[in-house]
Amino acid sequence: MNFIAIIDDSNKLKNKVKSEISIVCKKNNTKCIFYDLTEVDNINISDLKKQKIKFVLTCGGDGTVIKSSKIAVKIGVPIVGINIGHIGFLSITNNIKNIEKIVKNIEQNNFQIVKRSMLLCSVMRDGKEVGKDICLNEFSFRSKFVGMIGKYSVGFNGYNSWENVYHADGLIISTPTGSTAYSFSAGGPIVTPNVNCILVNPICPHAFNNRCIVIDDKKELFVEIKNNDQLLRVDGKGEFLLDKGDKIFIKKAKEMVDFITFEENSFFNNLLSRIKIM
Repeated sequence: MNFIAIIDDSNKLKNKVKSEISIVCKKNNTKCIFYDLTEVDNINISDLKKQKIKFVLTCGGDGTVIKSSKIAVKIGVPIVGINIGHIGFLSITNNIKNIEKIVKNIEQNNFQIVKRSMLLCSVMRDGKEVGKDICLNEFSFRSKFVGMIGKYSVGFNGYNSWENVYHADGLIISTPTGSTAYSFSAGGPIVTPNVNCILVNPICPHAFNNRCIVIDDKKELFVEIKNNDQLLRVDGKGEFLLDKGDKIFIKKAKEMVDFITFEENSFFNNLLSRIKIM
């Protein structure tokens, strides 16, 4: 059995983790291809597909899982995370000693798959697409300048169409997976990964009735930027500068990420253990 391990190379435990994985592979006659997190953007997907990889193992925080998930989707294999970061909502364990148990269970097909949705966004300016990206957690909007309020018109068309204007410090459009990330910090609800929905969550809204709303993920959302100097971030990374009048269309992506889980690692068990850490 072949698998790849993507390790946060900025973490002080990186060498210990690599050593532990190497020992497990030797004992179980398995092969692991190691990548540092900083190498992920340069991975040759075509070459990797030839290696008959069974799964992707990540060692780091949620950021490591998010970045690695795009590799897992491209090569068509599931992903499993070991948290060596702070909280690690997306990982199944905080103990690197569990690596051998994880590898053995996967080799014996003793695991379950949880499919997690992603969102696709298209930035339109003067009728032309000027940006496009995909997220696992969220798309977030905020002002370029600290203290400046953003104004966003949000809605969807078609049957039971809806539109609302938010005056807020920012705006989060989140997947169920992202409900335990930035949206959670902004007061949004926790949603289990199997719920088919999109969360619209204003950050510090300037009106009492502007609160988080959960909608059917069959809808295509739009966000129209109503003032200048707004930024779009994807899973907390990058900053795409938006102009007044830009319209961002957001919908559920065709791609889904397969997360490996085990019977003892239910969503709620993991959630409760992580909340205790916070």
